Amino acid sequence: MVDILHKIRIHAPQEKVFESLTSQAGLAGWWTQDVKAQARLDAEIHFGFDAGKTVMRFRISELSPPDRVSWRCLDGDSQWKGTLIVFQLSQDGGSTVVHFAQQDWAQATSMFMHCNTKWAYFLLSLKSYCENGVGTPHPDDLKL
Repeated sequence: MVDILHKIRIHAPQEKVFESLTSQAGLAGWWTQDVKAQARLDAEIHFGFDAGKTVMRFRISELSPPDRVSWRCLDGDSQWKGTLIVFQLSQDGGSTVVHFAQQDWAQATSMFMHCNTKWAYFLLSLKSYCENGVGTPHPDDLKL
């Protein structure tokens, strides 16, 4: 098994970053505009990409405000199925440090490498969204 790991500092309160990771409006502001989400343990979240051609379905497996949220991939891309996405937040002065992981990939495929790069991009979108109110979610993201 292999994991995607990233760390980023966001100059915004931890509560704001947490809300951006759990609310429908927040998720639509930095990852994909096509999202259906509720901030509730065991709730399903649906993320649409490519005009709904790809729908990723997750279950919120951990919700510990304002420190941690995790989602288990239930359906979507076959290589994502079963992976666990974790956002671990900590306050550091006036900033929030985000430790990100997408765990349990079966192997480091070309798709894994693509997603590793895209997660870095979307974490920068999260940073911009939390700091300036403007992210670059799909479909307005950089195409690789």
